[in-house]
Parts: sequence; structure tokens; C-alpha cells
Amino acid sequence: SQYPAGTVLELVEMADEKYAPPAGTRGVVRGVDDAGSILMRWSNGSGLSLIWGADRFMRVCPKCGKAYSEVPAMSRADGRDICPECGVREALGAFRAATKK
Repeated sequence: SQYPAGTVLELVEMADEKYAPPAGTRGVVRGVDDAGSILMRWSNGSGLSLIWGADRFMRVCPKCGKAYSEVPAMSRADGRDICPECGVREALGAFRAATKK
């Protein structure tokens, strides 16, 4: 549930994989298998899965496009995971709108 299909991730390092995509490659999560591997579709065409705990990667915010490693915030607009910075912006915007009334 932490990485639903459609989540965009950016690779930092893939451990012990000769054919790993280069660091900085972005990909879309296709799902998670029974072993906990994150099934990916990388932008370079690779389909190598990420191994939780061995490979290093970051989420990519769907609002601003920046990679981040902090705990995600939930968008007030559509419920998607977004970076904490965008979460604060949305919360402040909602607060400003509420206090103008």
C-alpha cells in the first residue's frame, strides 16, 4: 500500500545488479509482488524490480516533480501522495481561503 501502481520513483542505487538503470532514472510502479519486490517500468525501458531494503530510491512528487525521501503528505485536492513541501503549500492555501470568509 506504500507504493501503489502509478507511483513514480527515482532510482538512487540498485544493489548488486549488473544491468541496473543509471542513478536518477525514473520509473512507474506497476505493482508489488508476494515477496515485496516493487515491480517497475523504468523510463529507459528496463523492467527490473526494486528490492525493498536493498535498493535505494525516492518518490517523485506528482505536483512539483521533485524527488523526495521524507514521509509523503496526502493531497487535499485528490488524495494522492505528494511531497511534504507541496503538502504545506496546500494546507496554507486552504487556511488562507478559510480565513478570508
